[in-house]
Amino acid sequence: MDCERLKQNLNDYTCIAYTKEGLVYTSKQKGIGPLVELCEMNTGRDELYVADKVIGKAGALLCAKCCVKVLFAKVASEEALKMLSEYGVDTKCDEKVAYIKDRTGKQKCPMEGLAANTDSPDEMFLRAKGFVENLKKS
Repeated sequence: MDCERLKQNLNDYTCIAYTKEGLVYTSKQKGIGPLVELCEMNTGRDELYVADKVIGKAGALLCAKCCVKVLFAKVASEEALKMLSEYGVDTKCDEKVAYIKDRTGKQKCPMEGLAANTDSPDEMFLRAKGFVENLKKS
């Protein structure tokens, strides 16, 4: 599956994932949660073809963790694109930005801070999972 087909299939979702066998995951949830779920789900390490609306460095590291082979993002940060390239993920995006903003559009996304001092997919997964779990408790 190529990036153009992924782009067409994103439509009403924030994140979708396919394997060679077909659609395996959809989410309408915003934030990093869908990629955390995808990492937890893809324990068999199937190659994934993913479309996500927004990818920052944290999301890029999670894509590396869960074996994403091809990624389409509507918006991707410069750091995310660098990470994805380093991990061999074929990536296309509609818009490249310096960094991902929070939902108010005024500050950096909290995940940008969590990802700032790591290039490890495993470490980022633990950080992101903890972040999501703390949000659920709030």
